[in-house]
Amino acid sequence: MVLEQGGATGSRVEEWLWNVSRKVADGAKDKYERSSQVGDYMNMQTEIDEAIRMGLVGCLLQFHIKLKLTTEVIFLAVHILDQYLSVNLVAGKEFPLVGLTALVLAGKYEEDSGIPVGDYVNVAEGVYSKKQILDMEKLILRKLGWTLAIPTTYHFLVRFIKAAEADKEMENTIIYFAKSGLMQ
Repeated sequence: MVLEQGGATGSRVEEWLWNVSRKVADGAKDKYERSSQVGDYMNMQTEIDEAIRMGLVGCLLQFHIKLKLTTEVIFLAVHILDQYLSVNLVAGKEFPLVGLTALVLAGKYEEDSGIPVGDYVNVAEGVYSKKQILDMEKLILRKLGWTLAIPTTYHFLVRFIKAAEADKEMENTIIYFAKSGLMQ
Protein backbone atom coordinates (compact mmCIF):
# COMPACT_ATOMS: atom_id res chain seq x y z
CA MET A 1 0.00 0.00 0.00
CA VAL A 2 1.24 3.46 -0.89
CA LEU A 3 0.59 5.02 2.53
CA GLU A 4 2.51 2.29 4.33
CA GLN A 5 5.59 2.86 2.22
CA GLY A 6 6.02 6.18 3.98
CA GLY A 7 8.26 8.88 2.70
CA ALA A 8 7.24 11.49 0.19
CA THR A 9 4.75 9.26 -1.65
CA GLY A 10 2.58 8.76 1.44
CA SER A 11 2.66 12.47 2.21
CA ARG A 12 1.68 13.39 -1.33
CA VAL A 13 -1.26 10.99 -1.30
CA GLU A 14 -2.45 12.30 2.04
CA GLU A 15 -2.01 15.88 0.85
CA TRP A 16 -3.88 15.10 -2.36
CA LEU A 17 -6.74 13.46 -0.44
CA TRP A 18 -6.89 16.45 1.90
CA ASN A 19 -6.99 18.91 -1.03
CA VAL A 20 -9.71 16.97 -2.84
CA SER A 21 -11.84 16.71 0.30
CA ARG A 22 -11.41 20.47 0.94
CA LYS A 23 -12.47 21.28 -2.64
CA VAL A 24 -15.56 19.10 -2.31
CA ALA A 25 -16.45 20.64 1.06
CA ASP A 26 -15.83 24.18 -0.21
CA GLY A 27 -17.92 23.53 -3.31
CA ALA A 28 -20.79 22.21 -1.22
CA LYS A 29 -20.50 25.18 1.13
CA ASP A 30 -20.50 27.65 -1.77
CA LYS A 31 -23.52 25.98 -3.35
CA TYR A 32 -25.39 26.00 -0.03
CA GLU A 33 -24.54 29.65 0.61
CA ARG A 34 -25.63 30.69 -2.89
CA SER A 35 -28.88 28.74 -2.63
CA SER A 36 -29.75 29.87 0.87
CA GLN A 37 -29.07 33.59 0.65
CA VAL A 38 -31.99 35.65 -0.54
CA GLY A 39 -30.92 39.07 0.73
CA ASP A 40 -33.16 42.11 0.64
CA TYR A 41 -34.94 41.22 -2.58
CA MET A 42 -38.09 43.27 -1.97
CA ASN A 43 -36.25 46.49 -2.84
CA MET A 44 -35.80 45.30 -6.43
CA GLN A 45 -39.47 44.33 -6.81
CA THR A 46 -41.55 47.15 -8.30
CA GLU A 47 -45.07 45.73 -8.24
CA ILE A 48 -45.08 43.69 -5.04
CA ASP A 49 -44.18 44.49 -1.45
CA GLU A 50 -44.02 42.79 1.95
CA ALA A 51 -47.78 43.10 2.54
CA ILE A 52 -48.59 41.46 -0.80
CA ARG A 53 -46.05 38.70 -0.08
CA MET A 54 -47.63 38.15 3.34
CA GLY A 55 -51.08 37.82 1.76
CA LEU A 56 -49.80 35.30 -0.77
CA VAL A 57 -48.08 33.20 1.90
CA GLY A 58 -51.35 33.22 3.85
CA CYS A 59 -53.12 31.82 0.76
CA LEU A 60 -50.40 29.22 0.31
CA LEU A 61 -50.88 28.15 3.94
CA GLN A 62 -54.61 27.68 3.26
CA PHE A 63 -53.90 25.67 0.09
CA HIS A 64 -51.38 23.62 2.07
CA ILE A 65 -54.07 22.72 4.59
CA LYS A 66 -56.74 22.00 1.94
CA LEU A 67 -54.40 19.68 0.05
CA LYS A 68 -53.26 18.01 3.29
CA LEU A 69 -49.60 18.50 2.40
CA THR A 70 -46.80 17.75 4.85
CA THR A 71 -45.41 20.59 6.93
CA GLU A 72 -42.09 20.42 5.07
CA VAL A 73 -43.88 21.46 1.88
CA ILE A 74 -45.00 24.90 3.04
CA PHE A 75 -41.56 25.79 4.43
CA LEU A 76 -39.86 24.73 1.20
CA ALA A 77 -42.50 26.51 -0.92
CA VAL A 78 -41.87 29.81 0.85
CA HIS A 79 -38.12 29.30 0.45
CA ILE A 80 -38.55 28.67 -3.30
CA LEU A 81 -40.77 31.76 -3.58
CA ASP A 82 -38.21 33.94 -1.79
CA GLN A 83 -35.32 32.52 -3.83
CA TYR A 84 -37.16 33.25 -7.07
CA LEU A 85 -38.02 36.78 -5.96
CA SER A 86 -34.36 37.37 -5.17
CA VAL A 87 -33.25 36.62 -8.75
CA ASN A 88 -36.20 37.70 -10.87
CA LEU A 89 -38.41 40.77 -11.15
CA VAL A 90 -42.00 39.56 -10.81
CA ALA A 91 -45.06 41.35 -12.17
CA GLY A 92 -47.90 41.77 -9.70
CA LYS A 93 -50.37 39.82 -11.84
CA GLU A 94 -47.99 36.86 -12.13
CA PHE A 95 -47.05 36.81 -8.42
CA PRO A 96 -49.88 34.44 -7.33
CA LEU A 97 -48.87 32.02 -10.11
CA VAL A 98 -45.26 32.08 -8.86
CA GLY A 99 -46.48 31.29 -5.33
CA LEU A 100 -48.77 28.48 -6.43
CA THR A 101 -46.02 27.01 -8.59
CA ALA A 102 -43.56 27.18 -5.66
CA LEU A 103 -46.08 25.12 -3.69
CA VAL A 104 -46.34 22.61 -6.56
CA LEU A 105 -42.55 22.29 -6.75
CA ALA A 106 -42.23 21.86 -3.00
CA GLY A 107 -44.99 19.25 -3.06
CA LYS A 108 -43.23 17.30 -5.78
CA TYR A 109 -40.00 17.43 -3.80
CA GLU A 110 -41.29 16.65 -0.30
CA GLU A 111 -44.43 14.54 -0.70
CA ASP A 112 -44.12 10.75 -0.87
CA SER A 113 -47.12 10.43 -3.17
CA GLY A 114 -47.24 13.07 -5.86
CA ILE A 115 -50.22 15.40 -5.80
CA PRO A 116 -51.51 15.88 -9.37
CA VAL A 117 -51.12 19.43 -10.70
CA GLY A 118 -54.87 19.35 -11.37
CA ASP A 119 -55.48 19.30 -7.61
CA TYR A 120 -53.54 22.55 -7.27
CA VAL A 121 -55.56 24.03 -10.15
CA ASN A 122 -58.76 23.03 -8.34
CA VAL A 123 -57.73 24.40 -4.95
CA ALA A 124 -56.88 27.70 -6.68
CA GLU A 125 -60.37 27.61 -8.20
CA GLY A 126 -59.10 27.34 -11.75
CA VAL A 127 -57.50 30.78 -11.82
CA TYR A 128 -54.45 29.23 -13.48
CA SER A 129 -54.33 26.33 -15.92
CA LYS A 130 -52.15 23.28 -15.64
CA LYS A 131 -50.12 24.55 -18.61
CA GLN A 132 -49.51 27.93 -16.94
CA ILE A 133 -48.31 26.19 -13.77
CA LEU A 134 -46.02 23.83 -15.66
CA ASP A 135 -44.59 26.68 -17.76
CA MET A 136 -43.88 28.69 -14.61
CA GLU A 137 -42.36 25.58 -13.03
CA LYS A 138 -39.84 25.38 -15.88
CA LEU A 139 -39.01 29.07 -15.53
CA ILE A 140 -38.48 28.85 -11.75
CA LEU A 141 -36.31 25.75 -12.06
CA ARG A 142 -34.14 27.41 -14.73
CA LYS A 143 -33.77 30.64 -12.74
CA LEU A 144 -32.83 28.75 -9.57
CA GLY A 145 -30.46 26.42 -11.41
CA TRP A 146 -32.54 23.41 -10.32
CA THR A 147 -31.46 24.02 -6.72
CA LEU A 148 -34.55 23.80 -4.53
CA ALA A 149 -33.76 22.18 -1.24
CA ILE A 150 -31.86 23.49 1.73
CA PRO A 151 -32.38 22.90 5.41
CA THR A 152 -35.38 25.04 6.34
CA THR A 153 -36.59 26.31 9.68
CA TYR A 154 -38.77 23.24 9.88
CA HIS A 155 -35.80 20.87 9.64
CA PHE A 156 -34.14 22.69 12.53
CA LEU A 157 -37.34 22.61 14.60
CA VAL A 158 -37.81 18.87 14.12
CA ARG A 159 -34.35 18.30 15.60
CA PHE A 160 -35.00 20.83 18.37
CA ILE A 161 -38.34 19.24 19.31
CA LYS A 162 -36.70 15.82 19.46
CA ALA A 163 -33.76 17.08 21.55
CA ALA A 164 -36.09 18.94 23.90
CA GLU A 165 -38.28 15.85 24.26
CA ALA A 166 -41.26 18.14 23.75
CA ASP A 167 -44.78 16.83 24.25
CA LYS A 168 -47.39 17.07 21.47
CA GLU A 169 -48.81 20.36 22.76
CA MET A 170 -45.37 21.99 22.76
CA GLU A 171 -44.62 20.57 19.31
CA ASN A 172 -47.86 21.97 17.89
CA THR A 173 -47.18 25.37 19.49
CA ILE A 174 -43.66 25.52 18.04
CA ILE A 175 -44.87 24.59 14.56
CA TYR A 176 -47.73 27.11 14.79
CA PHE A 177 -45.35 29.96 15.59
CA ALA A 178 -42.92 28.83 12.89
CA LYS A 179 -45.71 28.83 10.28
CA SER A 180 -46.79 32.27 11.47
CA GLY A 181 -43.23 33.44 10.94
CA LEU A 182 -43.31 32.41 7.29
CA MET A 183 -45.36 35.48 6.46
CA GLN A 184 -42.71 37.89 7.72
